[in-house]
Amino acid sequence: AYATLSAFVPKYLYNFFLKDNSAIVQEYLAVFNQAVAFHDPQLYCHLEQMGFMPELYAIPWFLTMFTHVFPLEKIFHLWDTLLLYESNFPILVGVSILMQLRETLLSFSFNECILLFSDMPDIDILRCLIEARRMAGFTPTSIIARRHDNPEIVPPASGVEPEILSLGDLRSEAAPRISPKDVVEACQLQSASARRRPRDKSSSPLVLDVRSHEEFSQGHLPSSVNMPSDAAFTADGQLALPSIAKQIAAHKGLIIIVANRGKAGPEVGRHLVDLSLPQVCVLRGGVSYLRAIGVLTAYQDNE
Repeated sequence: AYATLSAFVPKYLYNFFLKDNSAIVQEYLAVFNQAVAFHDPQLYCHLEQMGFMPELYAIPWFLTMFTHVFPLEKIFHLWDTLLLYESNFPILVGVSILMQLRETLLSFSFNECILLFSDMPDIDILRCLIEARRMAGFTPTSIIARRHDNPEIVPPASGVEPEILSLGDLRSEAAPRISPKDVVEACQLQSASARRRPRDKSSSPLVLDVRSHEEFSQGHLPSSVNMPSDAAFTADGQLALPSIAKQIAAHKGLIIIVANRGKAGPEVGRHLVDLSLPQVCVLRGGVSYLRAIGVLTAYQDNE
């Protein structure tokens, strides 16, 4: 039992029990909040608009790996499943809990939400874990990556991968960031030396390149759609380009926003989350990382 716990804590609760653990806990909550935006943007927007943030309810969840809020018979099921997955799987369990309560939460005010979580509502733990496992199957690893994860279990980003966002940036952005590596994997791309491999287009992500037309023509991901950020939305936040709006509405699955470094990508991500579009994420580090690994194609190649 001691050996099991000695392995469990460094994997799922790494540095959670330091004297000053605020940076670790705050980052965990910020990543969790973005995971909610990724999987259920309507619920995310509702909770954010009334100021019901994870700091008000989720700290006991993650600090005790849910033992503070669930009875022992539910913890048996939860931890049995937890041990099969990576260190950030508890984030998806937390998202699944909210999604099980979503209809109630969407109808509640701030004070009602506070009362709801003052004594954890009855949760169908098996249903919760099934949903968390389903989400784990299509959530890119980098979406829920953390700087403060155990480096012996999750090595830090290499020189060709941009660093995970700082806490300030995590808090200021609604749509989570996806690493260039996960973009390449999701789009089933290879480097220029082996340009492409066969793709299952039915499961391909929708890639929205929000750079200017000129920058787009100089190199972009195959099959990406050019939606310049300065003309993407109307004054009231709706999509301004009907043809692209139709594509987005019809798409089911991952939406990747490609941009240069700066605020354009996160701002487009925020707009799409506000429109309740799920699975929206923004390329981490900017398009220069994709250019460096040789997966961009010239405009003529995409005709």
